[in-house]
Amino acid sequence: MSERSKYAINGICRIENFAQLTQDNMFPRSQLDPVYGIDEWYISLCTMTTGDRREFFPYRHIDLRHTFRNLFIRSYFAFIKKNGDRVMKRTASEFLDSEKDLMGDLVNIEEALEEENGWLDDGVLSFEYGFCIESIQNYDGIWEFYLYGKLVDCEEKQNMIAIEDGLYLSYAHKQVFCILRTISIIFSKFQLITFHSPLLAEKSQSNQKIAIGNGGAIFDCLQIAHGVQLRIDDDISWYSLIAADELQFSNVIKYYERRLIKYPLFSHKFSFKFDIAVQFNLNRLLAHLLKNMKETDKEFGELLMEVGVENMSLEFLKQCTKYFFDNA
Repeated sequence: MSERSKYAINGICRIENFAQLTQDNMFPRSQLDPVYGIDEWYISLCTMTTGDRREFFPYRHIDLRHTFRNLFIRSYFAFIKKNGDRVMKRTASEFLDSEKDLMGDLVNIEEALEEENGWLDDGVLSFEYGFCIESIQNYDGIWEFYLYGKLVDCEEKQNMIAIEDGLYLSYAHKQVFCILRTISIIFSKFQLITFHSPLLAEKSQSNQKIAIGNGGAIFDCLQIAHGVQLRIDDDISWYSLIAADELQFSNVIKYYERRLIKYPLFSHKFSFKFDIAVQFNLNRLLAHLLKNMKETDKEFGELLMEVGVENMSLEFLKQCTKYFFDNA
């Protein structure tokens, strides 16, 4: 496997008439394929002069003005000589915004133009690249995992779970790296996804692909499963809860429960929350709702008829029975 193929976005860029283009610093731009949230980005070369020394370097430009505030990206650059050797290899992990381009190493122009150095093949300079977006920062300031591309080295490390929900294909880490800064930096690996989901923990140690039945509901679910504290208002997606239940993400369901308790109760939302409490066995939410029955214009018996007593767990029946006798 080539180094560049480890990255979700990769390719080879060939610059024809390199010698002439270095005079004008007018290199062509190779447009990269659009990915989710990024429609305009390209890769090219640029020259610079320091004293008597003229150099060039590869760079990648991205327009984030209308999508994300920042990116955390892993990158790879290498020049390809005429004999196929990869030289000046560079890998990096960097934070990027619209004002910062991702650059490769500087190369002396005169050295590249010397035929015996083997940089050019019939006047063509070639270099390869690879990119992997790890995380994104939205304009609300919250950092999220970028779930729309495969992970770096996923074939070698077998550390990826692909989840298809009918509309999209998401790529999640089996584990993430936690960086603890004390006197030094310590890297600790946590099996985060498989820890929170017994379903995924039972799967094999290879890369996995799982299909679920709720189109478009998986992204928020996976972000929360990874520990991202999303800002979720009162209009919590029923389908996201179903996806979390199907994938057995207990931490996601508990996160939604805390949010449902936190936000004010409105009469038109009371039945919705009561139904969620029953369907997903949320004892704390049920206790919260029973304490605030005055916020609904429905009778208690009417709520029970809507959700169906037969759908309740034994613990739920106990709480509802206690409420009935306490308020008879």
